[in-house]
Amino acid sequence: MFNKIRIIAQSAVYVSLSVFSVTSYAEDIEIYVNNKVQDLSEKPRVLIIFDSSGSMKKSVASGNYCYDDGDNVECSDSRMSVAKTAMKTLITDSENSNIDFGLMRFNGSSGGYVIAGLGESSSNLTSAIDNKISAGGSTPLSETLWEAYSYLGGKQVDYGDNVRDSKRDLNIEETIGYTKYYKSPFVPKKDASGSDILRCDNSVNVIVMTDGDPYNDSGRNTLIKALNSNASGNYLDDLAEYMHNANTDLWPTTSGVKDNATVHTIGFGGGMSTSGLQLLEDTAAKGGGVYKTAGTASELTSSLNQIFKDINASNTSFTAPSVASNNSNKVQSGEFVYYAMFYPSKTLVGKVT
Repeated sequence: MFNKIRIIAQSAVYVSLSVFSVTSYAEDIEIYVNNKVQDLSEKPRVLIIFDSSGSMKKSVASGNYCYDDGDNVECSDSRMSVAKTAMKTLITDSENSNIDFGLMRFNGSSGGYVIAGLGESSSNLTSAIDNKISAGGSTPLSETLWEAYSYLGGKQVDYGDNVRDSKRDLNIEETIGYTKYYKSPFVPKKDASGSDILRCDNSVNVIVMTDGDPYNDSGRNTLIKALNSNASGNYLDDLAEYMHNANTDLWPTTSGVKDNATVHTIGFGGGMSTSGLQLLEDTAAKGGGVYKTAGTASELTSSLNQIFKDINASNTSFTAPSVASNNSNKVQSGEFVYYAMFYPSKTLVGKVT
């Protein structure tokens, strides 16, 4: 019989157990179970896939291309300029300072690549949006999500390897032999003793923002089909389903936890077909995320804000009751049950009785 229960929390929690009488204190500390530490200073992670196709030149108001001396040019109120402004505003918003952002874009008509890895500073992110994203090319949605899958899983750099070094984030890559690999964001940090610092939230949120139906987008169908045998049509939703599946472990090297992704989608600009919008809706549903549409600048900002709010609200971590082992006698338990229930917060709350 356990003679003590210690409840460690960051939010005030009252637990009533009929067989125990306890007085508990909320403590703004890390959770230790048998010398293992979980990092409660963690931030939710959001990887934005930014549509850089040619149709992003179109006017938000008219939905048409603009021309100068017969040349197709980006409109003054282009979808690209509106999307850039919305993204920069939200990334620098103090309310979103608790989010680690990363940024990807399409690579013309051939997949996509990472221009800023997760956790990059807001100043570097806004600079990347201004200087490393321009409109042109097709809409390779599933191919770009495949590159995101490769990045999250620490796999070989695929489409990104076809992009000049100056355009992509080299800090998230490493070369082993003659092959370039991504450094997975799921690799845990280490404490002073060299032990893994485990996260409570083992997921990355991916936001796919696009103004068009997929086009030139079948280059990784065979590989996606190998992951999800039910894949058919365009494979964007099928890859999202695999990445979010509870049995999927994008970084299996970390024992005891499964790392996966949640995929959100935004259809922007009002120019997508019914089937294209349905694909985005299916992708969010299968990927465990939120589906939104936006036809104007304010609607895009509102849609992004709603997704960020959902991410913050769902970034609640619950851990099962854990019993500390007896270090001197492994066949006996220790005298404490550690029961953690909390919302990640920087605010220290008071005594709970």
